[in-house]
Amino acid sequence: MQENKYHSESQDLTFQRVTSEEAKKVFVAQLIEAQLPYADLGEATELFVLLDAENKVIGTAGLEWYGQNILLRSVSVSKCSQGKGIGKQILLETEGIARSRQAKGIYLLTETAKDFFEKNNYVITPRQSIPQEVLTSPQFTSTCPSTATAMVKMLI
Repeated sequence: MQENKYHSESQDLTFQRVTSEEAKKVFVAQLIEAQLPYADLGEATELFVLLDAENKVIGTAGLEWYGQNILLRSVSVSKCSQGKGIGKQILLETEGIARSRQAKGIYLLTETAKDFFEKNNYVITPRQSIPQEVLTSPQFTSTCPSTATAMVKMLI
């Protein structure tokens, strides 16, 4: 199981992979609170949560692999933890996983967090420049609207 513990802003936080059905239900509840899609979460999506010192979920992220590229999805931070650098910690963790597996690029779609991702070195990209295998994901084909902003962070 992927698990990293670290200390941030006077909090002990743990980033770990979701491995049980109960944990997946908590993950989905967090997405519902954040008004993010969850119906298309499948076996191919690796789910991760960020836990506070009391083991409460304060953030989420999902990774889907398409060849040597990743679709980053389901990034959320609980309302009470926003503005504290939690989102950035989630990105650092997911990017670390991607790098450790030699991913070329991390792609995503967003309707509401373009500025956040730009601050973290993701750039807007035209859909025609996205690898075909990523474009076949449910996020691109049906879950997110065509007006969602496509972004990428190249790792190689």
